[in-house]
Amino acid sequence: MISGNNDSCHAVGIVPAYGAAIEGVADRADTIILFRDPGPLCAGLAERQYAMKGFRIHAKSCDWGPMAGLVCMDPRLNKDPDMKTHYNRDQNLKAIRGELEEGMAILQNFTAGVMPLVIPRSRLDELRAHFGLQCAQEAGGTFRGTSIRGSVTLFWVTLPVPRTDLARLHLIGPGPRYQEGECLGLFIDHRVKPAFVQEYLPGVSGVFYKHDGKWFEWLIGMTNTDRPSGFKDSVTGDLDLFAVWPRGGLHKTAKLYPGAPSDRTPRAAGHLDQRPLQYTGQEYSQMGNISERVQYIAFQINDAVRAAGYLGGDACSHSDEAQNPFARDLVSCFPPSSVGVIAFSPRLGAELMRLSRVVVLQSMADLKQFAEKAKNAGYHIDLKEEWLAKV
Repeated sequence: MISGNNDSCHAVGIVPAYGAAIEGVADRADTIILFRDPGPLCAGLAERQYAMKGFRIHAKSCDWGPMAGLVCMDPRLNKDPDMKTHYNRDQNLKAIRGELEEGMAILQNFTAGVMPLVIPRSRLDELRAHFGLQCAQEAGGTFRGTSIRGSVTLFWVTLPVPRTDLARLHLIGPGPRYQEGECLGLFIDHRVKPAFVQEYLPGVSGVFYKHDGKWFEWLIGMTNTDRPSGFKDSVTGDLDLFAVWPRGGLHKTAKLYPGAPSDRTPRAAGHLDQRPLQYTGQEYSQMGNISERVQYIAFQINDAVRAAGYLGGDACSHSDEAQNPFARDLVSCFPPSSVGVIAFSPRLGAELMRLSRVVVLQSMADLKQFAEKAKNAGYHIDLKEEWLAKV
């Protein structure tokens, strides 16, 4: 078990300032909030104001090469290309079509998009210094490298792209979100054979950039919207709720919500945890079977993270894993590649449990111990029925 906001956040891939903001949400809601780990590669992108995955994007991000931490259009560029290529291909296709249910397209604001991948020079330096990215510097500020994962080999090159070109190509937006000096485009290196052949989604055309008399093909990433405002709309990992444990009784009270003007009758006790949410009718399954109480916590998290300086949009976009009917079994929530589940507790709750306010639960044994302490401190342990027997 890892303790403390800074150490815990660094371990799981959450910006520590955002973690401190989430501590405030836990205090105000008197609720223990648990997240799955985004992964250490994601924090550097979120800190640089890249968008986090909305519930529209389900494809797995990449954790190798210069695109590490980002969700790529090519389904092979993910954490496990030998196992997840089919999954990523299917999910990206649904996202670009705007499908939430098989074969059913819905409103435009739920349609994902694509964007040429660009990173600040500082991000490349970070990957080289802390995440083992190997590359060679060439004349003119370019870097080239070879990244291999499973059966996939990518010869790549980064090219400096002036702000004037970024603006001309609509790859940079206004305001303080885009203040970096040197920006690098991520490209396939066709000078090395056999060159990587990028797989395109239907309706998406290649983007090429001329540098030193040669044309280079841009690597493409996924965006939450088909109307992205700049390269930082390419998405990284989000804050993925694992469970939300309120102080005993709060999960059955409607007092978290003021009465809406349209309410003709008082809200019934217990309504906050009815799933799926019914105020607009039956929800689509990919919303994650969210309840009003959990959605309210997600709203507070997004507001708090924005107040802490995040400019990339929502950080938390769907329901908790613990009550998602499509969620995995508990054992698979602690795979070898995962650091664990991070838990943020209210100040009083942490004192009663005699634990740090922020801890990383690195195993099922840690989760069981933490759940017992939380229950004894008066918190409602909200987990899938089949999980409760294991904790």
